[in-house]
Amino acid sequence: MNKRRTDFWKKEHERGQEADERKRGERVGEYRGAAAGDPAGRQAADSGRAAPILEVDNLSLEAADSGAPLVDGVRFSLGRGESLGLVGESGSGKSLTLRAVLGLLPPGVRRAGGEIRQSGRAAMVFQDPRSALDPLCPVVKQVAEVVRYRQKKNRKAARAEALHLLDQLGLPDSLGQEDRYPHQLSGGQCQRIVIALALACRPDVLLCDEPTTALDVTVQRQIVDLLSRLQAELGFALVFVTHNLAVAAEMCSRIAVMQRGRIVEEGPAEDVLTRPRNPYTQMLVDAVLPLPASAGESGGASSDREKEARDEHQFID
Repeated sequence: MNKRRTDFWKKEHERGQEADERKRGERVGEYRGAAAGDPAGRQAADSGRAAPILEVDNLSLEAADSGAPLVDGVRFSLGRGESLGLVGESGSGKSLTLRAVLGLLPPGVRRAGGEIRQSGRAAMVFQDPRSALDPLCPVVKQVAEVVRYRQKKNRKAARAEALHLLDQLGLPDSLGQEDRYPHQLSGGQCQRIVIALALACRPDVLLCDEPTTALDVTVQRQIVDLLSRLQAELGFALVFVTHNLAVAAEMCSRIAVMQRGRIVEEGPAEDVLTRPRNPYTQMLVDAVLPLPASAGESGGASSDREKEARDEHQFID
């Protein structure tokens, strides 16, 4: 019985994949046709950089009641397959910028100016996976509902695609036989479900709002590797918000540093982190505590260096 059920879902997934390939071919043809008549696209191709699929131009956000500026003059653009890390201390406007791109500004915040131009779909991975999931709905059903709505599949094909996504993300096969609620999964598994919900939208731009902050370091490593692999396979652009400079360097080819609602420095990740030009960026880099030297090296001198490092450096949450 289980074998017949598995074969059935496999066939349904294959049918869905064939339909997706036809649609993808149509989209590629449309894209090439549009690019042929698009001078900006030809210019980007000639320069070796992908044409932007997301452009944020002079974005400004303010508090609706007082008019106090929250984000001021933020500019960046991303081409297909490119990645940008937004780093900075809490309250610097990173998450608000992502929410503005998705059109999900919280109550009490409004856009005061600027433009956001997109030529594809955007989806978001939120920081707290448990609050992003419906606690009263089993997780496979949640993913299947998004697939059905965004990819226009029937119920059987949507469930097959949902199970395929969850398998890609390393979730247990047993979900195919017995669906589970979010509270029955670990934090890392819930975060993978949230990533599956975002990928079910077939995004051209994936917005990640500190998706590893609430996870332990080993699960952080798994999520970072997973997102890197998926980006290489699927080719979406990535905007990654994080406090962790090491994660930003691992995930992103470019980094933008935000302070008090403004981007104060932007450039290739290696340049920003090893040769920062802005004092605030230098402070963030200096705030990373070094690993202690091995106990066998230099004895007391090593301990003195460790103590000096701890006295001189501070963590920024």
